[in-house]
Amino acid sequence: MKPVPAHYIKIFHSSAELQKFILDEVALDNLVVVPHRRLARQVWHKQRLRNLKQGLSAWEPLPLLTLPDWWSELFQNLWPPLALAPSLVRLALWRRAIDAGPPLEGAAPDLEWAKNLDDAHELLLRHGLPLDIPAPGESLLVRWRRTISRIYGERLRQEGWLAPGELPGYLLAALSQKRIPLPARLFVVGLETMAPMEERWLEAVAFHIPVTRLFLRGNPANLQQGLVLPDRDEEMAWVASQLLACQQEKIPLHRLAVTSPVMDRYAPRFQKVLQEMLGPAVSEEGFAYNLSRGPSL
Repeated sequence: MKPVPAHYIKIFHSSAELQKFILDEVALDNLVVVPHRRLARQVWHKQRLRNLKQGLSAWEPLPLLTLPDWWSELFQNLWPPLALAPSLVRLALWRRAIDAGPPLEGAAPDLEWAKNLDDAHELLLRHGLPLDIPAPGESLLVRWRRTISRIYGERLRQEGWLAPGELPGYLLAALSQKRIPLPARLFVVGLETMAPMEERWLEAVAFHIPVTRLFLRGNPANLQQGLVLPDRDEEMAWVASQLLACQQEKIPLHRLAVTSPVMDRYAPRFQKVLQEMLGPAVSEEGFAYNLSRGPSL
């Protein structure tokens, strides 16, 4: 496993343990980079309860930001001559680049093509891959994409825009020029699968200030059984059979939870499975089950 850019690494077995560490150890001149804003709100809520219990009437919230939010804040503080191009601006520039570029035989690039070009462009930037270097044996489509990307990049600069994927490189250059204000200490929660440009940023920051990586690892003792099934339908059928067995054993279904890191992919089909097995979610007798539409894990 590739070493993570950090001076210190701490492992936690529960979110409560992680949040307590943040509340106890993080100072106001530090920064905590969180994987999502939900965690920040949870910590701020606990900070509020703790401070109210101590009789405080006012306090500064702990500094917690997502990595994109931190980058955006640093970028704005530089007072740059460029602005980050929003999605609609980028799509318009891609359409104009397509119109200005050579035609692609047998294709009629439309708005969907512009969106796909933008996604590919941002992905290449995020991974630090070359945008305009020919590769041996590349296809006509790839060659066309390189040409359109070059025109798009020129249009971005002409109109004073910066693509979001270019932001890490822009900030790295400013950091090397000592124009970036850094916290006294940086804590990074999670972010185990960072793109190369994100890793380069943390590596560069770690040359200037202490960086502590905070990882959440579930308690293995809580895992009772692990199964691998061939496809999604069989997974849902197995879960349904377990729920039915619990119901037959008189276990209240409202005390059970079914979740997935990608619940949005399972929810539509799983809702039908539940309807077939348990009937409608709501009846005169009350709720049989509830399918949460909350944020993904």
